[in-house]
Amino acid sequence: MGHRKDCKKPQLIAFDQPILDVQCGNYHTIVLTANGEVYTSGYNFYGQLGQGTFDTQDVLRKMITHFKVSRIFACSAHTLLESEENELYGCGYNGCGQLGLSVFYEKVASLARVKPFSRNRAKVVACRFGNHSLVVTDDNELFATGKNDSGQIGNGLEGDVNTFTPITVGISNQDKIVSVMCGMYHTVVITGM
Repeated sequence: MGHRKDCKKPQLIAFDQPILDVQCGNYHTIVLTANGEVYTSGYNFYGQLGQGTFDTQDVLRKMITHFKVSRIFACSAHTLLESEENELYGCGYNGCGQLGLSVFYEKVASLARVKPFSRNRAKVVACRFGNHSLVVTDDNELFATGKNDSGQIGNGLEGDVNTFTPITVGISNQDKIVSVMCGMYHTVVITGM
């Protein structure tokens, strides 16, 4: 919006190109344009804006990427992007491993490519409210990473995980995963025939 004042009514933000998606994390906003560009603004303590700094941004600024983005995912204090080549990238808070980078760096200010965890395309990505992230692939595989002190990633264990790990507990090969959602301390997986 260009300022840090509370707004009591919706405000129009002019944009010079068509917008495909808008996502909001706890304190940041991500915008995906029709030409695969990403713009971010908001609180940036952990680098969740992917701008290479930890500076808070009052206005939407273009994220520097060397690829076109097909989907965006705003999480509580981290961001995930999927490229048109079906590669997953992340930035922001990673103290629990929720970016899936194989390390527990607390702050990641620039986009980092997530190590491939499957040869299949990510169909669904969930990371909305917690410090863990989930991916369901086109081949109906479920992977999870991040905070797991309450068993929320579903691997049957406790303890944070910093790589996307296959989750099979409670899901049979016949179950088609329809939807996944992350809560702060839990995960919901909906299956159907």
